[in-house]
Amino acid sequence: MTFQPSHTGLFLPTSFLESSRAARESRPVISAWAVLEDAPPENILGQILWLVYRWRALDDTSAGQKALMLLHSLDDATIFDGTTIVEGDGAGDGPRLVGLAHVVEMLRSHPAATPALIQLFRHWVDTANLTTPIIPSAFWRVTVNLAAGIVLDDETLFNEAVGQFQEG
Repeated sequence: MTFQPSHTGLFLPTSFLESSRAARESRPVISAWAVLEDAPPENILGQILWLVYRWRALDDTSAGQKALMLLHSLDDATIFDGTTIVEGDGAGDGPRLVGLAHVVEMLRSHPAATPALIQLFRHWVDTANLTTPIIPSAFWRVTVNLAAGIVLDDETLFNEAVGQFQEG
């Protein structure tokens, strides 16, 4: 079997987008669609995610272009600012990196996306703090490696993460 990951978004397959568009006026998706019409979040990473969803869900090419521009303008201090989902969770940069993997996957099909987008993600993987030895960090290390294997088309990295998961 050849390693051929689908590059449509880690958590948002094309089939889901299609069914959501068809049911746009139905519960529960009506409220999700409304969010895309609201003002974007104030924080930069929230704005990027909002723009990416507008690109994928609404085919808003200019939103995708702006998301790419913002993503490329971020520095490591913004990406890895030390915040975590839950204070003291020990996850390090794992959750943020998985979120960025999702963003990169959704943007890679944009007409303005270049190989520099994947190189930027590779930089983030190489820069991330995934070395704390506690259990939450180990979980996120495996999750990041699975996601990175897909984004980077790196079968070895993906298979190593699968092996780590299977070993527990």
